[in-house]
Amino acid sequence: MTLFKLTTADENGLQPTKWAKESSPGQSRGLDPCDALGQRIGNDSPRVGVGSPPTPTRGENFGKYGLSTQGMADGGAHRHLACRLLSFVRYALGYVPMAFQAIFIRVSQLVPPAVALFLILVASVALAVQIRSERPVSAKTESSANTSKESRFPVQFTDITKQAGIRFTHNNGAFGKKFLPETMGAGCAFLDYNNDGWQDILLINGMDWRGHRRGPSYPALYRNNKNGTFTDVTREAGLAVEMYGMGVAVGDYDNDGFEDIYISCLGPGHLFRNLGNGKFVDVTQKAKISNSDFASSCAWLDYDRDGRLDLFICNYVQWSMETDIFCTLDGISKSYCTPESYKGASSRLYHNLGDGTFEDVTQKAGLLDPTSKSLGVAVLDCNNDGWPDLLIANDTQPNKLYVNNKNGTFSERGVTAGIAYSEDGTVRGAMGVDSGDYDGSGFASLVIGNFSNEMLNLYHNEGNGLFLDEAPTSTVGQASLLTLAFGCFFFDVDLDGKMDIFVADGHVETDINRVQKRVIYA
Repeated sequence: MTLFKLTTADENGLQPTKWAKESSPGQSRGLDPCDALGQRIGNDSPRVGVGSPPTPTRGENFGKYGLSTQGMADGGAHRHLACRLLSFVRYALGYVPMAFQAIFIRVSQLVPPAVALFLILVASVALAVQIRSERPVSAKTESSANTSKESRFPVQFTDITKQAGIRFTHNNGAFGKKFLPETMGAGCAFLDYNNDGWQDILLINGMDWRGHRRGPSYPALYRNNKNGTFTDVTREAGLAVEMYGMGVAVGDYDNDGFEDIYISCLGPGHLFRNLGNGKFVDVTQKAKISNSDFASSCAWLDYDRDGRLDLFICNYVQWSMETDIFCTLDGISKSYCTPESYKGASSRLYHNLGDGTFEDVTQKAGLLDPTSKSLGVAVLDCNNDGWPDLLIANDTQPNKLYVNNKNGTFSERGVTAGIAYSEDGTVRGAMGVDSGDYDGSGFASLVIGNFSNEMLNLYHNEGNGLFLDEAPTSTVGQASLLTLAFGCFFFDVDLDGKMDIFVADGHVETDINRVQKRVIYA
């Protein structure tokens, strides 16, 4: 675990990735459109698993788009010139719309090279003129005037983990078998568990696998010492309980004024009630919360607005040590399987009955879906009706948007809202998710982290039930195309009143670069 302190930047501070459409060519960190085309086409199947071939390069077979060596060679000079026109669009607009790239691909396949070249030229000029005309006249002048100011970021972070007294190492139990849960990591939370007005830290942990025990491992609760340091109080707080933990949600479910904890796990989760004296007690069985699936994220919400917090738990896939499947990248050694290898599992909603117990109302609320493979959840009010809705990020299954019907039930609107699939009509490896009003429109928009070669989704809430993905036409999409985003959230890093985005990247395979040269582990 690493703790960073936010400070002002010196002259070497770095400018974060911009995601405004108005970013100028000089500020853009995106790829050259011709490179992006080959990269986007050549990674049609970014997932790795049984029988997955290495990532193609330009000149090889490019899958669903039907391009091949022969297709690229036929009229290659014309197509290369047309591709360079995409570069013109990039420098004319500051970005290259992914939809425009897709159009180029289709046109170059369906018509003779000369005709394709002419059509692309006309479209390039027309699109550039249109977008340029919509920009404020002062934008370029202001950008030029502030070039020196934008060359460095005004704040930076300093790693203070060691001096803060935090000594924590996450244990995923790995011993060489490459079990699927090992790829997941675990959650963490800030909370004020003792009501002293200072934020404490809770870190979730895994454990060793059965038959390969190396020693106990527990979650870690660090009490804030109010002087920049923390003290490990896990044992005295009653949280030294072994579990293969995944996510965590903090909320006062019994309305006694003290924050309680739910930890989702591989297997039965744990509800810890805060006793108000610095200690917690496990009340999972007493509370009748019986989720024993492969859980991931979790969240508290008052979905029926009765004044009591209810609990939503994301479940991933049907996996166990006994049902583990052999997957490989190279045909020899075992690799981590993708979720396509396993059946899904429905997430669960537990209704707070107000007497310390909960009722499973998943089916009654219209949330039962055994095909989902859920990793992330965001509680939001997507239509500003005052009732909490749910956005579920699914891994290789359509994302779900459950709109609250205000009568204890939800309606699934993911497809009609535009967040279920990618712009190509395919599912993605969605993981982290958050909501926030990043443009001051008054409506909650969305950010979703996806697998490598899929880029982030930045869904703008149009206010009419629809969401439009702004990532492909902004630097957000260009900068995140190759990375695997496990977690993400909105926050205002420089306190300028505008929402920024933080993304935690990585990969499930340490040696992914052997088969996908552009993708790295960290």
